[in-house]
Amino acid sequence: MAGANKRTTVCLTTVAVVFIVVIIILCVIPRPCRKGEACYDEGQSKNAFISGVITDTSTTQTSTTSTETTTTETTSTETIVVTTPATVSETTSSTTYSSTSTSVSTTSSSEAMPPVTEPSVTETTTETSDLAETTPVTKADENTTEVVTVTETTEAITDTTAETTEAETTMTTTEEIPTTTEEYTFTYMEGRDCNTTACRRLAARMLDMMDNGDISPCTDFYQYSCGGVVDNGFLKPENPQYYVDRIIGGELASVLPDDPDLGAAKVFFDGCLRTSNQGVLERLSDSMKVFSALESLCDATSGTGAFDLTETLTTMMKMHFTPLFDLTLDVDGDDPDSFVLRLSLPTFTSPFGENLPHTVCVGEYHSELAAAKQRGGVFNLDEQYDKYNECVRKGKGSNTRYMKMKEMVKNMDLIGNHTEVNMTQRLNQVIIDLDFFIRPIVQEFPEKSTFRLHNLEKKYDTMSLAELMALEGFSENIDWHKLVSDLLGISADPKTIKLQVYFKDRLQRIIEHVNENIYDASNIHAMFMMLWSEQLYNDFVDPLGVAMGSPDYCLRIVKNLMHDFSSYLYLEALGPSLDEYQQQINTMVRLTKKTAEEQLLRAHPSSSSNLLVEKLRKMTGETMDLQTSKNILAQSMMGVNSTGNFIEDCRTLLLRYRSYLYSMYTRGPSNPEVMWNQFLQPYKSYGTYVYAMNKFLIPYGAMAPPLFYGDDVPNYINFAGIGHMIAHELMHSFDGTGIYYDGEKRNQDKIPESHLYVPHTECLSEKLIYPQVVNTTADLDTNFTLPHRLALNELLSDSAATRLAWETYISLLTDAAAPTSSPSTPLTGGRGGGSQTSRRRRSLDWYPPGARAKRQALMPPPAPPKPLPSTNTSEPKLPFLDLTPIQLYFLRTAQTQCSATSDIMFNVKEDEHLPSRLRVNMVLMNDPLFAEAFQCQRGSPMVAEEQCDFSLG
Repeated sequence: MAGANKRTTVCLTTVAVVFIVVIIILCVIPRPCRKGEACYDEGQSKNAFISGVITDTSTTQTSTTSTETTTTETTSTETIVVTTPATVSETTSSTTYSSTSTSVSTTSSSEAMPPVTEPSVTETTTETSDLAETTPVTKADENTTEVVTVTETTEAITDTTAETTEAETTMTTTEEIPTTTEEYTFTYMEGRDCNTTACRRLAARMLDMMDNGDISPCTDFYQYSCGGVVDNGFLKPENPQYYVDRIIGGELASVLPDDPDLGAAKVFFDGCLRTSNQGVLERLSDSMKVFSALESLCDATSGTGAFDLTETLTTMMKMHFTPLFDLTLDVDGDDPDSFVLRLSLPTFTSPFGENLPHTVCVGEYHSELAAAKQRGGVFNLDEQYDKYNECVRKGKGSNTRYMKMKEMVKNMDLIGNHTEVNMTQRLNQVIIDLDFFIRPIVQEFPEKSTFRLHNLEKKYDTMSLAELMALEGFSENIDWHKLVSDLLGISADPKTIKLQVYFKDRLQRIIEHVNENIYDASNIHAMFMMLWSEQLYNDFVDPLGVAMGSPDYCLRIVKNLMHDFSSYLYLEALGPSLDEYQQQINTMVRLTKKTAEEQLLRAHPSSSSNLLVEKLRKMTGETMDLQTSKNILAQSMMGVNSTGNFIEDCRTLLLRYRSYLYSMYTRGPSNPEVMWNQFLQPYKSYGTYVYAMNKFLIPYGAMAPPLFYGDDVPNYINFAGIGHMIAHELMHSFDGTGIYYDGEKRNQDKIPESHLYVPHTECLSEKLIYPQVVNTTADLDTNFTLPHRLALNELLSDSAATRLAWETYISLLTDAAAPTSSPSTPLTGGRGGGSQTSRRRRSLDWYPPGARAKRQALMPPPAPPKPLPSTNTSEPKLPFLDLTPIQLYFLRTAQTQCSATSDIMFNVKEDEHLPSRLRVNMVLMNDPLFAEAFQCQRGSPMVAEEQCDFSLG
């Protein structure tokens, strides 16, 4: 019996050893991902994507153990360390966050690494603006300034990094940006397939994102490209900003509170984390301390006992609270080296979250959508958007706000002397008075789509401060000269201060309403204090729908209020490799401008003095020198201190933000410190074009996967990512707003040569006018109309960028941009490739036949087809995907727009960027180069019956 047991033990041991060896072999040998599997963890660091060899090293620091992915390059060996997917485990005494890139173990909230939750809807955002970003927003599509962030992470006080305290506002930087002029020499890959680790990882990821069914690219290219991640609870789309935020969060976790440079950010973050353990009463106590200090500042009356509205508004605006209007900065359209004041309506948004009515009414919308999915059939988005606006203005959102106000007034003891007997009566009267004061003001605010359209199209009245003061009623209770002087910190002649006034008539009616109700000084003072206390209460005491004190929440607040610290953390993490990336991208910018100019001259050879060509030659594309960036950020961070009391620190940082904003007025937008803090922060992952300056900016956050891979992948992949971004921003120079700028100033009329693009613009505009129908996985048809004027500029830029980026890539290979027709290999691989229609999507009825016939009757006979650019390249294909380089290029451009959901949200009515599905399909169905690449025949859903010509010729 003993011998039998011994033999059994030996056998079991042998089996166990063999099993372990097999598991090790399977883990070490790289293989293509199976259908539906994730090829890498969503939280993997960007360096891991770039590397050819990936190893793990451990660094122990105090009580924090951090394992970070490091990269090296080799041509002879490849080692892949396979790690487990990101997990999060929590106990009452400790919290552990682990991922493929960073693992942090801690026993206290001060050492917690802030995880980043990927947004449910991901769209690469490339935004255009002359606007100094000064208005706080919580979503890009809700930004009231010119640079938005349409992704749908929650952002507030966006894109204003280097801020100073009031004592630092005189600090200036006069050095110019040392842009890299050294030409980068591109390297080219040879062979049939690219077999680097980066290529295998990328190809496997692309395969994961593609549709799992038999959808044809000629039926619905968005579904073909993104079907694997749409409505998938396990696989998510690629979101560049998500990876950037992971890096910032990881770096912040390793900072010590006493760090002389970055410690203030760590102390502020830890103070935010502690609010999760505070109850409402404790947070209320901290808020009351701040409110009491601010209330005393605003308890100002004139010598006659009248309410001093000027002093009250000045104090509130310095605290980033704008109850009636907002004064920010914009670039002067007549002098791009100067700022002007921008006077516009406020948004009542906050750096900490959405306003209460919006939050409530969005919840109502989601309830309606869920019920519609259960029923199936048709969901009318236009009707739901009207319901949302009604809810915000007069319905449940408004009612919830007043109920919250009652709670706030009672808890903050804002009604003075009272007894328990008359408490309810006093509360009701206070709310009635407040409603009487607020409702006429709110009614003057336009819908967000209108607000956004006026900003993008620059619909403002230009006047001096003296002319504004002369408008009827404007100076009755507001001393505009004193208000502006106190904010800017200068005393200037009102005739010399220039303003851009948006919604002048609405603003005039708001001021008239205030003038009519200012007779009772104590009452009007109480109204403004209640509005302010409402903001404090909803932000800090009892916010709705916000996980206050969570690591995600606190990281977002650090980014919103400490932009310079966040940028510095990101740059520190990526290291010196950014210098080489910057050279490569500067070369891509130069080549894109060169190719665009050749296309303009090719299309209009007879025009010797083409103003569009001249404007293109004057245009600059900026990337900022790494060391200069760090020097500017380090200077900005000097003197910033945090106490650890979250609410008090927020007050200090809000004052710092506005103080720095107004200090830029005299420094001008061309100052490198101003330009890279006011228009775009280095850690952002999208570009921006500044109309008045004829300049576009490409930040460091875009110089990493999934937009940029350096030399580790074929160049056409990089041109499908960051190359497409460069081309998109360049093309904003020729959109419906850009053609009013000649490269030096804004004109009353369009550039004369712009008439050459009228047919193209009208063609694309008509495609936006007609009702859209999109079918979701719940078999729900969503009907809606697009805000076609709002979306037209982005569609114009997208429609040209895809072709321009490819032609730039071809010119890089051939050193010539001349078009030569070259057939592509028919599609044989990928997922699907047949002619079947999607099992989950129906083709879109884009153009009503009657309207199309009417347009065609007015059009001249069609011109002969234009020659298409070459699609031949010697660079290899990616493995696992039997697709040609041109097909992979189109696939990659589409996958940068993938969304996690098929639902069409109502912000499509407020955003200049089209929903992902329409953004991809509407562009490509109008491009003959796409049809040729995938051999799509006329009559296919992805070949428009009437294709709009390529705008550059």
